[in-house]
Parts: sequence; C-alpha cells; structure tokens
Amino acid sequence: MSSLSGLDGTLADVIDRTDPAAGQVRAKTGTLVDAPDGNMRCATNALAGYMNSQSGRRLVFAIYVNNIPVASGTAEFAIDLALDANKQLSAIAAAIDRSS
Repeated sequence: MSSLSGLDGTLADVIDRTDPAAGQVRAKTGTLVDAPDGNMRCATNALAGYMNSQSGRRLVFAIYVNNIPVASGTAEFAIDLALDANKQLSAIAAAIDRSS
C-alpha cells in the first residue's frame, strides 16, 4: 500500500503536516536487507511514486540507494537504517515537489 507524505503510512512522519508538500507525494517504499559472507547490508532501499507539483505538473519518480553497510550487523540496526533511509528519500521527494 502506498503512503502520502506527511499524512499516513511509513511516510507519515517524514515531513510536517504544514509543509506544502504534505499530502502531495504518494509513494511506496521498499527495502531488501541481506548478509553476503556474513556481513549484513541494506542491499536496496527504494522509494517510487508520483506527486502533483505546486506548478500543477504530475511528476513520477523512483529513487534508489544500494549497498549500505550495516555497521553493527544486527537486524534491529538494519531496520533502523532502512527507516532512516525512507525518511531521507521522502525528504528528497518533498524537496522536488517544493521546487517544481
């Protein structure tokens, strides 16, 4: 299920509800964590979706981050890392919305 930035789902707390981009970015997050050779890493963290920009244009986007090492090697740290990456990717999408 996709989320609306600043309103619901995993994107609910990414930006403030008063931000002009709140509710404008609808996206789906995706995360893949693996441990090749016993070294845990966030293999892929992705955010893809669309937004109606302030200028009225519909923008479609996909942002991917790959091969992020998980320093502590624990699943809890990997989850925290993925959630933080989701917030950062969503902040990028909100910045795109504000600037277009």
